[in-house]
Amino acid sequence: MKKTYLAFASAAFLLAACGDTVENVNQMGMDVVDSVADLPKCTSSNEGEQALVKGEASVRVCVEGEWFATSSGDAGDFSCKTEELKDGSGLKIICNGDSIGVVLNGEKGDSGKDGKDGSDGKDADLPNDTLEADSEQVAVSLDSLAGYSQKGPFLKGSTVYLYELSDGRTLKQTNGNFTSIITRDDGRYKFTARDLVSQYAMIVVDGNYRNEVTGKPSEASIRLRAITDMRKRSDANINLLTHLEFDRVYYLVTREKKTVKQAKKQAQKEIFKAFHIEIDENADAEDLDVFGKTDADAALLAISVLLQGDGNATDLSILLTEISDDIAADGKWDGEKADSIRAEIADWAATADTAGRLDSVFNHVKGWGLGGGNVPDFKKFVRNFWYTENKLGACGDGGSLPGTVKEVSNKNSKRYYAENYTDIGTTDVRFICDSTSSLWRPATNIEKDTARWGVVNEGMVHVGQINRNLTYVFQADRWRLGTAMDSLLKKKDGSYDACLKEDVISESTYEGYYYRCNLSVDGAILGWVKTDDLFNDTYDSLSECKKDGRYGDGTLLEGRVNKGHFYACDSGAFRVANPAEVTGGLGCTSYNLDTLVILNNQDSYYRCERSMDGSVLEWVKTDEAFDDTYDSLSECRKGGRYGDGTLLEGRVNKGHFYVCDSGAFRLADKYGAELALQKGCTSYNRGLNDTLGAWRSSFTCTPNGWVFDSANVITDTDDGKTYKTIRIIADTDTMFWMAENLNKETEESKCYDDKEYNCNQYGRLYTLFDAACSETGTTDVARDECHSYLSNVVVDGIDDPRNAPRGVCPVGWHVPVKKEFYQLRDFVNINKETETTAAALKSTTGWYLTGLENNGNGADEFGFNVLPGGMFNHNYVENVTEFKDIRESAYILVYDYEGFYAHAFVINDGDVVVSDYSGYNAFSVRCVMDKDWITKIRQNQ
Repeated sequence: MKKTYLAFASAAFLLAACGDTVENVNQMGMDVVDSVADLPKCTSSNEGEQALVKGEASVRVCVEGEWFATSSGDAGDFSCKTEELKDGSGLKIICNGDSIGVVLNGEKGDSGKDGKDGSDGKDADLPNDTLEADSEQVAVSLDSLAGYSQKGPFLKGSTVYLYELSDGRTLKQTNGNFTSIITRDDGRYKFTARDLVSQYAMIVVDGNYRNEVTGKPSEASIRLRAITDMRKRSDANINLLTHLEFDRVYYLVTREKKTVKQAKKQAQKEIFKAFHIEIDENADAEDLDVFGKTDADAALLAISVLLQGDGNATDLSILLTEISDDIAADGKWDGEKADSIRAEIADWAATADTAGRLDSVFNHVKGWGLGGGNVPDFKKFVRNFWYTENKLGACGDGGSLPGTVKEVSNKNSKRYYAENYTDIGTTDVRFICDSTSSLWRPATNIEKDTARWGVVNEGMVHVGQINRNLTYVFQADRWRLGTAMDSLLKKKDGSYDACLKEDVISESTYEGYYYRCNLSVDGAILGWVKTDDLFNDTYDSLSECKKDGRYGDGTLLEGRVNKGHFYACDSGAFRVANPAEVTGGLGCTSYNLDTLVILNNQDSYYRCERSMDGSVLEWVKTDEAFDDTYDSLSECRKGGRYGDGTLLEGRVNKGHFYVCDSGAFRLADKYGAELALQKGCTSYNRGLNDTLGAWRSSFTCTPNGWVFDSANVITDTDDGKTYKTIRIIADTDTMFWMAENLNKETEESKCYDDKEYNCNQYGRLYTLFDAACSETGTTDVARDECHSYLSNVVVDGIDDPRNAPRGVCPVGWHVPVKKEFYQLRDFVNINKETETTAAALKSTTGWYLTGLENNGNGADEFGFNVLPGGMFNHNYVENVTEFKDIRESAYILVYDYEGFYAHAFVINDGDVVVSDYSGYNAFSVRCVMDKDWITKIRQNQ
């Protein structure tokens, strides 16, 4: 092993050797001894300490178990010199900037010759400049000072302060203060060239930092400090260790007269010890790096993670203050709150570690891409901390054997237990030394509940030691989770009847029920499962369910356990009887399959049928059509009493009606309005139309039943659109109306809100001029003349449909007049079934009138299908335009021009009314077929 020898400059010691007296002031904490034999033993606890040996006029240093003289060998970073006292009375000895004593002139100082005051040297005071000589003050000139500021790395913009300290004895600040800003992602700072009065300085960083636990920047700033000796360094890192040691170093230097180097070394060991960290490295705290590769670097990162936990920056600052204050005086983290704080940190670490969150911390630090991407092995120190705090010890080599289960015995932990392992305490967590990972992890229920039971007899049953609501069974040389029933069912010999083999029925019953040993749903364990009612109620009678047995085929059996439950014997086995079987007292079995009977003296017929999937047989009540028409079925034929399409009232269910259709009865209204029209729509009259119903409208029998006569007629040769139409016969006058709003695009027409999809649903909105003057083929000149004509002339006989303009309507159709709307309204008023005319005309969906039942949707009794398309309102006087009332009102244009007014039928939540509006407003349009066009159609039929 290489030994390091430290050497003094020899001048001072030659003086001592010549007989001059050395008066030791011991401000470096250096012992003065008469000979080498008086030196204390050199151990790891005092390594690096120095002692002045008078007999050999040298300073020795404790290194690796031996005291080495510094008068020869490699000088390393240790050097001494002498300076003459100001009053000329002697020399002061300065080692590494520290004054270790003075040498006064005169042999032994007896006469005080050339010395200062006093007789025989006994009352002589130290020279006036002793304090200055003893100040450990060496001026330094820095080319630069840089380093990394880390919690995780401090963010760009964080501020770093350099405070000049007057000396290494008082650590007082001078007026030499400097400021720098972090400009790199890795927290690197730098101060340019500086001249300082001493080699000691305090560095402070203030800002937000990268949080290793969350991987994100902190939400608030923190401040970290460091004391450093800049004689031999140009780099000094600021981190949690430099911060935690700060107050302790200050105390050791100013109160116990330690050198800064000694104080820092002692404080660092004490802090590591507080976190149960023991490492052999002697690196200074300013050299540690959370991205480093040494154990000390890993320890720094571990402490950072432990103190951060799930707290925020404010929590961390408070915690650092409490720890620093606690260890300042005695180097021990043992204050009033220390135990509870450490326990809380350990609890967090245990939870985070066993949940895999330490891997997340690793990934966060790695993912930052800083420090070369290295992440030291901090996990081992985090784990050692919570292992030690919770008194678990090591897992595996040198610790507990794999499989060992332990409880937490730290009374301050939230996982603390009483002394007895089986006491539940405040929580039921126990830890097990995992055989695969050699790490402590929370034990499973089965691991902690069966710990220390050992090997017992097959089928032995125990209640869990911790979870006393759980039951365990010993099977195949191991304990497995059982069920509560394992401790409730017993064998004939009185021992517990553990569930060991699938499908075995227990020897005993519990509360009258049999239990079967089954696999759990996930196949993990065996457990007793209560058999179903069928098994429990029929198990003891199963042998009698046979053709010639006590319970013959079709016989019903009341349940043994569940009274009031009945089962049918069917082909040698019992099954649950259906309600019809219970009511009728007879089982539907393969023996009487397809049998039709009336059960229990009722009018309804029942048929013994198989279920839809063919799995069971059951009495099925025939449908109403069968019950109501069975006795008349023979008359449902073309020449019979009930010819095709004839309606029949039910035999059993009065008020129900059926239609004779192709030799069989079915419910009326299965397709369309057969009851209302009093005629069935059948295959016999499919495709034919007829004038039916109270409103004398034309209906056609379709595959979907009776529907209003309608045709997809090409109504506009310009765009090829088709429109559904309906026929209404009012007072012998046949009318054909469009059953949809017109959607022909013209120059002045509009889509509601100018959205095309509203046109597709509700049609377009037209002004009176646009609707009346947009006849296909009309020139712009003719259109202008039409406008002028409508603006200045009141047309005679305007209410005569023959005078109504075609306008936007297709050939053969026209814009409706008032008379036609009144005919429609009167017809609806007479024939409607709903409460209001509006409801009879409105569509069944699409209305949204708040406060009304069904949102104000209508019944659409006549196929008119009025949609709430709203209107376009143009207030010409106030020059205000707006779309309004979509999904709430329908406005249908009426050709009844009077001056600048237009008329519209308005349909909303009330009745149907005609209102006057400005001629500039736009409404929906429903076209009506011309009379002569109807005649042409009939002539062509």
